[in-house]
Amino acid sequence: MPYGIVKEVKGNTVVVTMERQDMCGDCHACEMMSGKKDCTLTCQTKIPCKVGDQVEVSLTTDYFLKATYLIYGVPLVGFLLGLGVGIGLSNILSVVYEDLLVALCIIVGTALGVLYIKLKDKKATYTKFFPHIVGKL
Repeated sequence: MPYGIVKEVKGNTVVVTMERQDMCGDCHACEMMSGKKDCTLTCQTKIPCKVGDQVEVSLTTDYFLKATYLIYGVPLVGFLLGLGVGIGLSNILSVVYEDLLVALCIIVGTALGVLYIKLKDKKATYTKFFPHIVGKL
């Protein structure tokens, strides 16, 4: 199980910083974002924690994969729908700047996909995908 250090406590969620794990594979996104080999996770907990505690984090593989599909898949679907709508509109309308219309539709479709995820996140729909704190050291 991976271990991390509590950086912030927000009710029943805790922000944990941890080093890159083997399960990350060849992703290296944390290194690209911060230049370090650590990442920040928001975790659910029923265990009382305070800043500086070292905690054990658990994330089931099936939830991890579902969260990954969701975070990349919904914007991708928006992108593809925007592409289809853009191409369809440019054929129907016969506008001069067809490429611009297609690009605009792609941007709008992708943005709607991200907005959908953001709105669902505010309603706490995806909290089941959060990692869990299973113990303190």
